[in-house]
Amino acid sequence: MFKRSAFTYGRGVFANTADVLKNPKQDILFKSLNKELLEHNMIITTGAKAKFINSHFYKIVNKVNEYKKAEKGSDEQKRLVLEAKNLLIGNEDTDAAKQQLLNKVESLLVRWSKRITSDIKSDRFLNVSKLEPRKYDAAPMCLVELKDLPLFNELEHPTYGNLYIWMTLEGLINDKADKTQKKVLFKELYDYLSTMNNAEETVFFQNDLMKVREYLAKRDFDAKIETQVTKEDENDDVDAGKNTAFEFDSSVYNEANNKLFTEYTSFVKNMKKKEALKPKADVNDLGKLNTSARSNVNIISNFEY
Repeated sequence: MFKRSAFTYGRGVFANTADVLKNPKQDILFKSLNKELLEHNMIITTGAKAKFINSHFYKIVNKVNEYKKAEKGSDEQKRLVLEAKNLLIGNEDTDAAKQQLLNKVESLLVRWSKRITSDIKSDRFLNVSKLEPRKYDAAPMCLVELKDLPLFNELEHPTYGNLYIWMTLEGLINDKADKTQKKVLFKELYDYLSTMNNAEETVFFQNDLMKVREYLAKRDFDAKIETQVTKEDENDDVDAGKNTAFEFDSSVYNEANNKLFTEYTSFVKNMKKKEALKPKADVNDLGKLNTSARSNVNIISNFEY
C-alpha cells in the first residue's frame, strides 16, 4: 500500500506546527538549517526541509529582536543572547562565529522589523521557490533565501543570494514582459521595497538599479565576446580577442529608469487604492448587511420582534 510521506502530513522531523521542538532530530535540523541560511544567504534543500525552516525561522528573528530591545549589559540581555546562540548548531569553539551570524540578523532587523506584526509566527522572512525534482529519487527541491538582503556588498559585488529579486529586476529591465507579467514583477519589487523608507527607495532607483543594469550589460557583453572568440578560434583568425573593452554609459539609461520608476509608483498607487476600497472583515460584522454592495436596500431601524 502506498504510504504518504512525512512531507505531506508534516509529521516527525518535518512537523511545522509545533511551537516547541521536542524531538531532538527536529532541534538539530532547525539549528543546522539556521546556520547554513545565515552563513550562505541561500540554500537548496528538499521541499520538506524548506517547509520546516520557513515555519520556524521566526524564532531566531524574534529572539534577536528581544535581546536588541533589552537593556544593554543587563542579565536579561545576556540570557537572551545565550538563548539566541543556542538556536544555531555548533559547540563552544564556534561562539565567535555564532555571534557574527547573530550580528547579521541584527543588521537585517532594520528592515525585517517592518515585517514583524503582532503574530510573528505568521510573518515570513524567507523566500521559498520550487525547483525541479531531484534526479535520482524525484524528491521535490526548493531554493530558500533570506529576504531583504542588500543587492551589493561592501566591495560593490552582487550579494550572494537575492536570486528572487535579481530575476524580478532582470525581467523589468529587459522590458519584454506583458501587462499581466509586469503586475507580478512589480508586486515582487514592492515586497522588496516595502521595508525601505522614501530616501532608501530613491537611492535604489537612482543608484542600485543603474548598477544592476551595468552588471547585466557586462554579463551579456562577456558572453557575446566569449562566443565570438570561440568562433574565431575555430576559424584560426589572428584578430581573435580584439576590441573586447566594455563600456557602459549610464546617461543612456536615465530615461528608462525614470520610466520604470513612474510605472512602479503608478502600480503602487493603484494597488493601495484597490486595497482601501476592499471592505474590512470583522467578526462583529457577521450577519450585517453590506450596504455599500446593496445600496438599493432600505434598512428599517429600531425594528423589534
